[in-house]
Amino acid sequence: MDRYNKTKRLAMCGILTAAALVLDGILKTPVNLFGMYALKLSLGMAPILFISVRHGPVYGGICGALTDILQAALFPVGAFNPLFTISAFVMGSVPGLFFTRNKAVTKFRLFVAVLCGQVLGSVILSTIFLMLSYGLPFQIIWARAIAQGILIPVYTFIVWIGHAVENASMKVSTSQD
Repeated sequence: MDRYNKTKRLAMCGILTAAALVLDGILKTPVNLFGMYALKLSLGMAPILFISVRHGPVYGGICGALTDILQAALFPVGAFNPLFTISAFVMGSVPGLFFTRNKAVTKFRLFVAVLCGQVLGSVILSTIFLMLSYGLPFQIIWARAIAQGILIPVYTFIVWIGHAVENASMKVSTSQD
């Protein structure tokens, strides 16, 4: 990979991480379950998923973890817990695993990739971390699963549109050269 492509990739990851930070930190709806902040409804994961699909699991995971750390510093909701950074890394990296070796981005593959990442990271890991860290009951998994049932199709649609727009812009830029 030449230097220009690396610079372009890092710039794109930085811009999308900033977008995720704004969407996750400012434009979110917190949900309290059993008297504690246990769930948030936000579109902040969509830019991270796009990074993962477009640039691979390493970039997606790092940007997901970085977004979690920066969000904890800029928009704190209680004490910082690094366990949730692990969950953010998993949610950011798992979808990219479905597109290694230049596999085509199809709607179905994208949906399955987002589904696996969100179920593993948000529904399973975050629920376990909430139980271990704050003593919340296991029943919060149902609310988290319902929330992801709503958000997964939305994330898939946003990433699909972003992917189509970037492909179209790449075609236009290469035809003009």
